[in-house]
Amino acid sequence: RRRGSLMLDELLPMTLSQGAARVGVEPLEIVRLMVGSDLVSPDLTVSPAQLDKLAEAGGIESGWWEGVAIPADTVAGRGVVRAALGILAARAASGPVRMDNLWRGRPLDDQDLIEQAVETLDEAGTLQIVNAPAGVQVMVEADGIQQLQAIAAGTESGGLDEIFQD
Repeated sequence: RRRGSLMLDELLPMTLSQGAARVGVEPLEIVRLMVGSDLVSPDLTVSPAQLDKLAEAGGIESGWWEGVAIPADTVAGRGVVRAALGILAARAASGPVRMDNLWRGRPLDDQDLIEQAVETLDEAGTLQIVNAPAGVQVMVEADGIQQLQAIAAGTESGGLDEIFQD
C-alpha cells in the first residue's frame, strides 16, 4: 500500500471474502463481527472503514511476526512454535489476546503446529483459551509466563514433544 495516495479499489466496498482475506480471517468471522457490531449491510459488503472498525473490535492484529527470528532447532517446526510462544509471553502482560493473531501470516503447517501447542498448553493449565465477543482469546495463567519463556528459550519442552512426532 502506498502512503499518501489511495487506489480506487481501496475505497470501494468489498465482499465478505475480500474483506476477510485482507485482515487474515475467515469470512464467517467477518459476519460474526458485523452482527456483534451492528454493521451488517443488506448486500453483505464491507467498506474499508467498516473493515478497520471490525478488525479493531475483534482484536485482529497482523504483523506479530515482523522482525521475529525463528530459533534454529533440531526438530522440524519446533523453532516456529518456540518463537510463537515467545511472542505470546512478551504480550501476556497486556491480558487476553486473540488466539489467531499468534499464527496470522504463517504458512498453514506452522499455523497448525502453533494451534496444537496452544491447545496442549491449555490442557496443561499454562494457558487458558476462552470464547469472547471479540473471538477466541488466549490468556497466560499467572505462573505461565516463565514456562512460556523457558519453552521459547529451548530449555523446557512444556509437554509439547508429542505434537512434533509424525
